[in-house]
Amino acid sequence: MQSCQCVGTGWQPRGYIPLAAVLLLVLLPFYDRTPERSPLKRPLASGIATAGLAAIAFLTYQGATAPPPPKAGAGSLRLTAVRVRCA
Repeated sequence: MQSCQCVGTGWQPRGYIPLAAVLLLVLLPFYDRTPERSPLKRPLASGIATAGLAAIAFLTYQGATAPPPPKAGAGSLRLTAVRVRCA
């Protein structure tokens, strides 16, 4: 079996996906057509947006500070074939 390798050094979206999610959450209140625009009068929407921003920030930090994955063949992990019988 051949290992998967990335080809080329083109555009990589790893930093743009969290940015797009944050911008979407920031602009979401302006998309809503209700007459009330104050975040204080819309606690549910404000809470969901705050939780979403906190989740994006936490997951971005976790991904940025995570150790690199182990290289193939390093360690004691062995994959074995399992035979499955169908009735």
